[in-house]
Amino acid sequence: MAVWLALLLAFLFVLMNGFFVAAEFAVVKARGTRMEELASHGSRAAKLVLHILHHLDEYLSACQLGITLASIALGWIGEPVMEVILEPVFEWVGVAEAYRAGVSFAVGYAVISAAHIVIGEMAPKSLAIQRAESLSLLVAYPLHWFSVLFKPAIWLLNEAALLLLRVLGLRDTTPVDQEYSEAELQMLLSRAGAAGGPAAIASQLALQSLEFASRTVADVLVPRVDVVYLDINDDLEENRKKALEHPFSRYPVCDGSPDSVLGIVHVKDLVRLPSADAAALRTVIRPAPSVPESKPLPELLKEFQRYRVHMAIVVDEYGGMEGIVTLEDVLEEIVGEIADEYDVEEAEIARIARDTWVISARARLEDINEQLGTSLESDTSDTLGGLIFDHLGRRPRLRDSVRIGEWLFVVDKMEDSRIKQIRARRLGPPPADRKDE
Repeated sequence: MAVWLALLLAFLFVLMNGFFVAAEFAVVKARGTRMEELASHGSRAAKLVLHILHHLDEYLSACQLGITLASIALGWIGEPVMEVILEPVFEWVGVAEAYRAGVSFAVGYAVISAAHIVIGEMAPKSLAIQRAESLSLLVAYPLHWFSVLFKPAIWLLNEAALLLLRVLGLRDTTPVDQEYSEAELQMLLSRAGAAGGPAAIASQLALQSLEFASRTVADVLVPRVDVVYLDINDDLEENRKKALEHPFSRYPVCDGSPDSVLGIVHVKDLVRLPSADAAALRTVIRPAPSVPESKPLPELLKEFQRYRVHMAIVVDEYGGMEGIVTLEDVLEEIVGEIADEYDVEEAEIARIARDTWVISARARLEDINEQLGTSLESDTSDTLGGLIFDHLGRRPRLRDSVRIGEWLFVVDKMEDSRIKQIRARRLGPPPADRKDE
């Protein structure tokens, strides 16, 4: 065989190896959703890529077969052609005939391996990872026809591989079969959000939707002590005045105490009632569903949609009121805080000095941990006020203090016997993994 022809064949086998390496990585990295989108716009190559993705084992075996054939052919051609190329050098240097075959093999192996690794492996692999979509469309047809041509051999290789997996007690799982865990989805969404732009908003909504699935009514309820309710036994004008003093559109109506809830009333119905009719309030009371605090928020949202209501009464195991939960409370877990023109914006966690924060007693421990880098936890309470109450073990008083780790928590404001606001001060050095803001 002429030297130039042998060199040309060697180069073609290196390119052949590179093609199958690129094809293998491109189809594995190709996104099925993107291919479906392209296919819906009439791309035949995208339809073929989808077919490849649904028969990935078969096509990966085709890639491996192609890589193996190219590598064997390259090795078969490489050593003889190197011996011919190096012949003049051997004559000039004076290498003995007995050593020429070994030297040719060593030099040929080194040169061919370098070309094989750089041109046939590393470059195609990097290209396929960076341009998976366009490259998968480009290689789809050649890979498909190669797979058809060598189908018997590919089937045999697949069956042998499956048999080996069964012997080892393993289950055959292709990348298409694998699903992302919730933690992996959160990581991917966080990375997408870090890029900024419109994707950041969509990523944030998706992240909050994932967290929403694990939330319960207990996470969002308005506690009983903060519920403003109307008493059916009070004068109509008194109830109307109470309703108009607060910025709410709906109120629970009770019979003497919050443990006897009759339903809810809308402010627009209340203001339309004739003042002379003391019993008129009963005519505009609407039924309110009762839910336990353990009810998952996705289920509660479905109930709100099914019954077309905006408020539910949260009850304990004895049927007494624990609080209320509204549709707005539920939606805010997905889209964030929803404020209207009557809402007074008050941050639950506000920094007032380098190492000092004021925190609402109703602030959730997980939110505090996220913003301050703390590790507060309690088996009995989800809020900072409940945690402080647990540590005190008695009725709280103004200026009571509790030290937890490197933090000092001081009762800053009270209302009757309830903690309203807490001042938190970091006493020790900041955690190593946090920088001062």
